[in-house]
Amino acid sequence: PPTGARQLWTRSLDATEVRALPGTEGAGQPFWSPDGSSIAFFAEGELRKMSLASGKVQKICVLPPGSPGPAGTWSNEGTIVFMTGTVSGLYSVPAAGGEPRPLTTPDEQTHHWWPQFLPDGRRFIFEIYSLQAEKKGVHVASLDAPDQWRRLLPAPMRGRYGSGHLLYVQDGSTLLAQPFDIARAELAGDPVAVASPVASGRVPRWGWFSVSAGGVLTYLEGITNTQLVWLDRSGKRLGTLGAPGRYQGPIVLSPDDSRVAVEIIAGDGQWDIWVFDVARGLASRVTTGPPQSTDPVWSPDSRELIFERGSSGGDLYRKELRAGASASLLLETSQGEIPEDWSHDGKILLYR
Repeated sequence: PPTGARQLWTRSLDATEVRALPGTEGAGQPFWSPDGSSIAFFAEGELRKMSLASGKVQKICVLPPGSPGPAGTWSNEGTIVFMTGTVSGLYSVPAAGGEPRPLTTPDEQTHHWWPQFLPDGRRFIFEIYSLQAEKKGVHVASLDAPDQWRRLLPAPMRGRYGSGHLLYVQDGSTLLAQPFDIARAELAGDPVAVASPVASGRVPRWGWFSVSAGGVLTYLEGITNTQLVWLDRSGKRLGTLGAPGRYQGPIVLSPDDSRVAVEIIAGDGQWDIWVFDVARGLASRVTTGPPQSTDPVWSPDSRELIFERGSSGGDLYRKELRAGASASLLLETSQGEIPEDWSHDGKILLYR
């Protein structure tokens, strides 16, 4: 927006004009009421809603503790189910306002994400990401028995229901629609590709698409790649490093300036660490998941990396960058410690 402040905007599909919604400054991850008359959103640690007719904003609840990045869904019976962030179960709260209560019960290695109510307003689909292969995937559950979920798809991804189909992104950019028996809440046929390429954010399997109850599909076209670029201290572009790809921070230059460690995301959403040779511009793979590996830190002599490995409660590993070397466990933890810096004498690791 012209002011530079983040807020919600709306646009009719049959028009080109967009309209700002006053009172939604700082809002994120909006979702509609079933009748389209209101929008719920997250802002300043609260779940709120706005009536489009009156413009009035009301607080629904204070959010439980959680990391950034919530998302929610609103049933035709007046219940909202939402996630608080990357590490959590699902919560429910009356759309009229009230205290949120835990709905699903994850374990230390499991995350519950991206809920969406089915048309009956009782059942919902959601994604489970877990270190245990038998748990991960798109699942269906109900408000009556939220922890008695049933798996629909074995791969973790953001599934959306619309017009008798379950839609999801496969191979990082292809949007598929698979027939879905709404009465039985189960898949009823083979998937068909409906759009490609579909862009995504930091996790390719989520995809940037939406489908309405009436079956209208919107999506952002393209592959979300970025380019590593060298800049001088004045901001002047000096050159590039490697080819465009799906890089996820941090980007870490070795102390001797000879190599750069980065995280690269594969089409299935797996994060691994790669190292670029600065002189040649070539990349070599350091880790191969699952589980994912993130947050590399260089040793003072630029010969080793320490990194976190695991999607939840990751342990810290250490690996020498030479042919045939394997990673060794440095610190086992259930809290998800993140390495920050390695002292110049090589004796101390700073982490959080």
